[in-house]
Amino acid sequence: MQTFLPLALIPDAFLAPVAIGFTVAVTGFVLYWLVAAFGLRHHNPHHGGVGHSIAGIMLHFFFGHAPPILVLSLASLAGWVAAVALVPSVSAWQPWQQLLLDLPLLAGGLLVARLLAFPIGRVYQQAAEAEAKEQAWSPVGMNARVVSYEVCDAYGQVEVKKGGPSVLLNARAKPGQTFKQGDTVKVVSRDGGSGVLVERMDAH
Repeated sequence: MQTFLPLALIPDAFLAPVAIGFTVAVTGFVLYWLVAAFGLRHHNPHHGGVGHSIAGIMLHFFFGHAPPILVLSLASLAGWVAAVALVPSVSAWQPWQQLLLDLPLLAGGLLVARLLAFPIGRVYQQAAEAEAKEQAWSPVGMNARVVSYEVCDAYGQVEVKKGGPSVLLNARAKPGQTFKQGDTVKVVSRDGGSGVLVERMDAH
């Protein structure tokens, strides 16, 4: 009895004419996502270069809010799996005949991507909206409570109510002012990326 070995583990199947184009595409997308995952580049998958062009409108119509790079990755992966699986059946064909199969395989890959893109796109849209709301929120002008031992002009931490939950922020006081734990202060401006500048409630 022959030992079962998945075709995906046989390099020759990757390089067959019917599969080589998908192999190159999948390799490129895998490298892209690895680089993005490890933070080696600023990653925004919606920056796919289509924008409000006709291609971008079509992608949005057929694939919803899924990032174009994700749609192409899914389509390439689906086409690659199908192409590798077909290698034993078409190995006797001429290379140009095998290459002709890439078009229907790509169409099938796009169909699979469409089925997966809508639920993925909804999740992505919800995450993007939550991130946008988070970035739009500003504590400036709000009251805050000192939670660290003190807040001086060098360091400290305050708590700000954000709807229901509270948010902890690094804080500095204006020069000459110092606040103790439990004091209520007013946030007057942002101070760096995630910090704020605070002052006395009766400063104005």
